Amino acid sequence: MKVKLYKVLHFLRLDAIILKLLGKLAAELSKWHTAFDRFCRCFLDCCEVATDCLSENCE
Repeated sequence: MKVKLYKVLHFLRLDAIILKLLGKLAAELSKWHTAFDRFCRCFLDCCEVATDCLSENCE
């Protein structure tokens, strides 16, 4: 069953399209994770040195 499904997807070139979309999704999630991680580290650093955790100095 899986082999037949793969052959149909491959014939229609949907396998390449699906893999490309998954790659783009993974890249986008990686960007968001990096930005979120950077924000969290900066937020924690600011909280350690200042009372205002939402300091404008954090990038």
